Amino acid sequence: MLTCLGKQQLDDGCSFEVVVALDGAGDGGGESVDTMALPDRPAAEVRYLQLDRVGISAAKNAAVAAARGDVLLFVNDDIEPNPEFVQKHADAQAAGHEVVLGYSPWAIYPDQTILDEMVARTRMIFFYSDLKRGHSYGFRHAWNLNLSVKRSLVDRLSGPFSESLQPVFYDDIEFAHRLIGDEACVFYEPDAVALHRHRFTIDSYFDREALLGVMAHSLHCVNDVCFRAIFAKSLDELVRAADQAIKFDVSDETRALATVCDLAGYAVSHPIDERLIRAMYAAHLPLKRRAFRLGLLARQAAPGRDWREYPQLAKESMATDAVMGLLSDLRTQTGGRGCMSAPSGP
Repeated sequence: MLTCLGKQQLDDGCSFEVVVALDGAGDGGGESVDTMALPDRPAAEVRYLQLDRVGISAAKNAAVAAARGDVLLFVNDDIEPNPEFVQKHADAQAAGHEVVLGYSPWAIYPDQTILDEMVARTRMIFFYSDLKRGHSYGFRHAWNLNLSVKRSLVDRLSGPFSESLQPVFYDDIEFAHRLIGDEACVFYEPDAVALHRHRFTIDSYFDREALLGVMAHSLHCVNDVCFRAIFAKSLDELVRAADQAIKFDVSDETRALATVCDLAGYAVSHPIDERLIRAMYAAHLPLKRRAFRLGLLARQAAPGRDWREYPQLAKESMATDAVMGLLSDLRTQTGGRGCMSAPSGP
C-alpha cells in the first residue's frame, strides 16, 4: 500500500501525510513512534505508531490523534490505491461532501474461484454492487477501508472510535452512526479507486460471520441505538430468535453446506454464468446466518471471555455445531476440485 501511496498524482496545493497504527507491534511499554519517508515521495512523511495489542478502534484513535490534516482518509493495509486515489477524495471533499466513500473492487487472481466471484459480485462482504455514482448513503456504508471524513466532523465525537469494540468489527459503522445518524450523506465517489487484495476461503468467510455474531454483543453494549438500527431487534430478541432458528433445518443446511463447499473452490472460466453466482449466493445465505447465530449464542453463553479470545470463541462455536462442524470434512472431500472449471455463460 505504501508503494502505491508514493505514486499518488496530486494537483498543486494538495498534499498528504501517512500515519500507520500497528496494533500489537509494541513491547508492552505503550505507544512509540517511528518516522520514515514514503517510497518515491521523499518529502512525504510516514509515521509508524507502535502500539500494544489494543484493538482496531483504539489503534485508529491513536492514528487520528497523530494526524494533522483537515481531512482524514481511512484505509486498510490490504488495499492498493490508484495514482489518482488521494486527489479524487480531495476533490470530493472540496465539492462539499464531508464523508466520502471510494471504490475498492476485489482483486482478481489467476486461479479465481467461484467463491472469489461471489465475494466480488454480491453483498457477501460489502454492498458495492448496489451503489451508484454520485449518490449518498447511510452510516452502514461508511467502510473504513476507503473512506475520507472532514476532520472538523470527527473532532465533535468522543473517542472518536469506541474502544470497547475489540478486537474488530462494527467499529467503522458505529463511528459513522454517531457521526451522521440516520442521514444519507456518505457520498460515493467510484473514481477514488483502491484495489482490495483480501482473499477468503470458505472457512475464513464463515469464521468472519461467526465473529460478527460474537461482536454484536459488544456493539449492543457500546451503542444500542446503532444495534437496533442494524438488526431491528433488541439483543435479547436477537438471541432468542437465534436460539430457535439454530435448532431447525439441520438436514437442509447440511445439504446446502455440502453444495457450497463442493462448488466454491472451482476455478472459473469466463464469461461465467451470472445465474450460477446468484444460485450459489442464495444457497449460502442460510449458512451465513447460521454462522452469525452461532457466534452470537457462544458469546451469550460465555460473557466472561476476554476480547482477545473472541476470534477463538467464534471458531469454537463453528467447530462444535452439527452443521458448520462438518466444514473440515467437506473441505477435505472436495478440496481436490479447486482446479476444475465452472460452467461458463452463454
